[in-house]
Amino acid sequence: MKTVIVNMVAIAKALHRPPSYSTKYFGCELGAQVQMDTKKERYIVNGPHDAGKLQDMLDGFIKRFVLCKECGNPETNLEVSRKQTINQICIACGYRTGVDMRHKLTTFILRNPPNPPSSGKTKVSKKNSSKTPPAEGTDTSAMASDAVPRPSGSGSSVDGNVDDDDWSVDTSADAVKQRMASSLTTAAATLAITDDLELPEDKRLDLLEAFIAKEMKGGQLAPDNESVFKESRRLELVEKTVLLVCEAVLNANALDQLKTYSKLFLQFLRENKKAQKHFLGALENLVGKRHPALLNRVPHIWKMSYDLDLVDEEVFLEWEGKVSKRYVSKEMSQTIRDRATPFLKWLREAEEEEESDDEDDIEVVYTHKSQAQVEKEERQKIKTAAAAAGNDDGGDDDDLDIDNI
Repeated sequence: MKTVIVNMVAIAKALHRPPSYSTKYFGCELGAQVQMDTKKERYIVNGPHDAGKLQDMLDGFIKRFVLCKECGNPETNLEVSRKQTINQICIACGYRTGVDMRHKLTTFILRNPPNPPSSGKTKVSKKNSSKTPPAEGTDTSAMASDAVPRPSGSGSSVDGNVDDDDWSVDTSADAVKQRMASSLTTAAATLAITDDLELPEDKRLDLLEAFIAKEMKGGQLAPDNESVFKESRRLELVEKTVLLVCEAVLNANALDQLKTYSKLFLQFLRENKKAQKHFLGALENLVGKRHPALLNRVPHIWKMSYDLDLVDEEVFLEWEGKVSKRYVSKEMSQTIRDRATPFLKWLREAEEEEESDDEDDIEVVYTHKSQAQVEKEERQKIKTAAAAAGNDDGGDDDDLDIDNI
């Protein structure tokens, strides 16, 4: 039994994805083999499958590999990076994100990447009047409708003959960018067509710092600002952006400011241990260089960061054991860790207490004996105990049958 998906080409055209991607996705989800004939446009999934089931799976494909994670727009492109990861780029909003590489389809996409735009000039075939005329009875009007249109001013002669000058479509990278820019809005084109990611990291950090400066109104960054996070993702600098944000929003009133800007920080720090380590480094810089008066407040600042879920406890404990001169001098780094000792001690004790609570009232017995032998020994213990009790009560010498109790 085989299921032929007759409209797969139309589906793929609507989704701007090769038909092989959605067909292979069905095979991955169903655990079935697929057959694909691109020339005959025939796409088959082994086994009987109803249309409703395939429609549900197609919705999953669209959600995973088509829709923009930021704006929900389906106008996206897939791109295979040099690191063998797949990025999804939204043409509408410019959002760039990585595809979940855990799905089996990603292996197929890496082996069959989307066709990149070709460089240079591609010749377009032309019809020349000197060639053999059509056979008698041929519908010449249909041939005319199928012919490639010639651009105006290309040099057609008065008698209808076409000159021998070659003409072509420029498909170089610059020409493609220019055509894309003309079809998009100015804002979308700026986001979708950019060479910023080709810049070294320090240059991208300079761009991000300038962007943050523009976002600051009246010398302050809005606590619910989301633009900085989006720009950091576009420039692939999410982890290090917290260094710039801390410098922009934290000062001598850091304790109150951590509460105020917790939502802003969580965009970068939630479930991102690398960013959390940079955040602790930014706090070291804050209390060790910019505002040394805050050294006495280190336990409170660290405790506030923990209570607001900005830094996980394992990151704190790992930070404690690694004295670094990356953000401040090595001596100052050790001093900050010494000042944070009360908080770190409390954190370790709380963790140990929680572990001990989990182990209470749990009795684990290990034995190499079989279940039957264990039950036999238990019965023998009961007989012995009963016999002893009988002797204590009156010294009855009669045998006690444990099975008749």
